[in-house]
Amino acid sequence: MEKNKKIKTQLGTFFIIVSLVVLAGVGWYLLRQKVIRPGTRSQQVLVQYEDVYPPIPSSSTAPSESVPSLTPSLSPPTLESIFDGVDASASISADQRVELLVTGDVLLARSVNNKVVQLDDPTWPFLNTADQLAAADIVYANLETPLTSGCPRKIDGMIFCGDPMNIKGLQFAGVDIVNFANNHAGNQTQKGVDETVKLLKDGGFQVTGVEGLVTRQVRGTNFGFLGFNDVDRQVGVAHADNPKVMEQISQARPLVDVLIVQFHWGEEYRYQPTWRQEELAHLAVSQGADLVVSNHPHWFQPVEIYQGKVIMYSHGNFIFDQMWSRETREGVVGKYTFDGKNLIDVEFLPVYIEGVGQPRWMEGSEKSRVLEKLKKESIRLQHQ
Repeated sequence: MEKNKKIKTQLGTFFIIVSLVVLAGVGWYLLRQKVIRPGTRSQQVLVQYEDVYPPIPSSSTAPSESVPSLTPSLSPPTLESIFDGVDASASISADQRVELLVTGDVLLARSVNNKVVQLDDPTWPFLNTADQLAAADIVYANLETPLTSGCPRKIDGMIFCGDPMNIKGLQFAGVDIVNFANNHAGNQTQKGVDETVKLLKDGGFQVTGVEGLVTRQVRGTNFGFLGFNDVDRQVGVAHADNPKVMEQISQARPLVDVLIVQFHWGEEYRYQPTWRQEELAHLAVSQGADLVVSNHPHWFQPVEIYQGKVIMYSHGNFIFDQMWSRETREGVVGKYTFDGKNLIDVEFLPVYIEGVGQPRWMEGSEKSRVLEKLKKESIRLQHQ
């Protein structure tokens, strides 16, 4: 009896071991087949869409072969190099590099619009920053204001509009491309979207977030731009539905040398991005975006290096009338320098908003303080 009991125990143990080995083998097989993958929530979401929109490596794009890097020895930016104070593009002559400046949120409504109309001077918000902006090869701004005729003058409220004369301010500042995919685009209904887009196009601007890919060629490199809004749904502009984002990036990737995607996303008044921001950013990079630049939180947020690509989660405010806190009056302009199709240097230029919406460049200790805070938040994100 005792012997039979012992045999049964040994058989039970044997079957448990065999079952565990089989389960481990199945798990390993599924991992190898990319059915199950460990990692972050955003990495897991990637699996869901890869079968529908397979990632396209940036090296496979046809245009890139005709635009080689002029200085192949330069390495792509790292988190360390971004904040080391060294200009990695200094060795490249001005006629070889391409400088892209990306601003934070631009409000030309409420108190800012009231000041512009009062002074009859649409250049007023840009007076302290226009020289440096206009010197860049490409300036990409996020406009959070429908520009419509008959816009009433007011200094409060959350339904935005601005006088059409504000177009001249954007021209004065040297803005080239305007992202209109944001949570205030539809404040004046579809009619307001149509009027604003027409004004912008008639004024010589290209507009993202409305009609898909926008391209601009500078010194032989073809830059592509896409814009998406992920804060509420607005009429007339592209919403950041994951399949739609993947589809547009997939279609745009073979057509350009450099693909830049701007999102309007996240939660306001916080230094760290949400999981949704990370999800979208990682999806975009996985699908072929070379650079992700974004806004909406009204505070600047971290820069991240993901799969060798730069993601800037928020530049903060650039022109805005949120004068109640230091955080909403501070922002950064992203300076992204390319050599051919390669991003070789990233620098952030801090601004501080005076009056009711007129930024100035920070210098000295206040500039250092902002950059140190941005660095600290970026390292914090890296180690989460």
